[in-house]
Amino acid sequence: RSGTRQGCPLSPLLFNIVLEVLASAIRQQKEIKGIRIGKEEVKLSLFADDMILYTENPTDSTRSLLELIQEFSQVVGYKINVQKSVAFLYTNNEATEREIKKLIPFTI
Repeated sequence: RSGTRQGCPLSPLLFNIVLEVLASAIRQQKEIKGIRIGKEEVKLSLFADDMILYTENPTDSTRSLLELIQEFSQVVGYKINVQKSVAFLYTNNEATEREIKKLIPFTI
C-alpha cells in the first residue's frame, strides 16, 4: 500500500511538495518557452492543485511539457487523471489551436 488515506491532513501538503518539484522542472526546462513580463520569463502559476502555463511557442512547449510530465510520472509515481483534468487553451492562431488540441490528452 502507498499514499495517504482520504481526508488525511498531510495529503494536500504532500501533493504541494511534489507539485513544486514538477513546477521547478518546468521552470528549468529550456524547451518550454514562457512569456516575457519585463525582464522576467514567466512559465507558470500555481494555486492549490491548479497549474496555469504561459507559453510563447505553445506547440513546441506543449510537446516538451507532456514529455516532462511523463518522465516525472515514472519517477515519482504521480499520474494525471485525464478524466478529471481540464485544459483551457487560448491562442490567436486557429491552426496552432487545432494542433495543440491533438497533443493534449485532456478535455479542452
